[in-house]
Amino acid sequence: MSVTNTRGEIILPSGVITPHDNVRFVTEQGSAGTLYFTADEHIKTGENVTFRYGGTDVFKGVVFKYEYGHEKLYKYTAYDMLRYFENKDTVEYVGMTASKLLLRIAKQYGFTTGEIEDTKYRIAARLEDGVSLYKIIDYALTLTSGAGFGEFVYYDDCGRLCLKRMTSLRCGTVMTPSVCTDFSITVSIDKNYYNKVKLVQTSGTGRHFFIREDMERIARDGVLQYYGRLSPQENGTSVAINLLNSLSTPKRSIVCTCTKGDLTARAGAVVTADFGDGAADYFCERAEHIFGSSYTMKLNLSAL
Repeated sequence: MSVTNTRGEIILPSGVITPHDNVRFVTEQGSAGTLYFTADEHIKTGENVTFRYGGTDVFKGVVFKYEYGHEKLYKYTAYDMLRYFENKDTVEYVGMTASKLLLRIAKQYGFTTGEIEDTKYRIAARLEDGVSLYKIIDYALTLTSGAGFGEFVYYDDCGRLCLKRMTSLRCGTVMTPSVCTDFSITVSIDKNYYNKVKLVQTSGTGRHFFIREDMERIARDGVLQYYGRLSPQENGTSVAINLLNSLSTPKRSIVCTCTKGDLTARAGAVVTADFGDGAADYFCERAEHIFGSSYTMKLNLSAL
């Protein structure tokens, strides 16, 4: 959905206020959705806020921080439900899909859920001890993807925890030079690129290592190793092969600033871009929406 009306309002339990200056709504992979706004009114930490733009609810969350100075304007930072995924916990599960695991965590923590797609792949057994909810769910989704069941994205949709197949989250705007005031393209092996995978599995008979490597890429790039741990029930050979296949491609990324915002552009969505070298689909790593005298957005995209 594209929106051109630049009016926005902050809705509180006590009423509606008009923000000063720009309102920024940021979604980023692996982080909570964040709303930045400034207002005359004092809002306590922990208070629920909704940002509505052009008649559409864009964000629902909780104020976590505010600051102010002599001008008596309060600068607020609010996060959506995913902020609570920074909580650490111990979770053990057997024969459970990532979607069922997410529903289990949502029930335990009292999260409201929306559409949760069935990820289908049953994970043999996992013990996650003292790690964040992010890491628990992310690893379950990594195993699901590695087993060939597709890529899934979880996110907060205005107060509802959702899980969808990545291909069903698509931005409605194609990124081209005609809609972007600026763009830059980068090709890199600096982050999230590995040409060797080493996994360790501990069982009653000791420690076993599963190693897969791309010798051609190692000869060219040097050894860039991914290291991970497996539960005793996991198929180490299969996991290592799937991880190497998904991690051994150089990363192509685009940063673009758009003259017109589109609320379907969010972290986790698929965005089509064509900057003169052919149209291709990209994964949205980060989306920043700026609501002011006009509505614009800045996207960080990585090749699928």
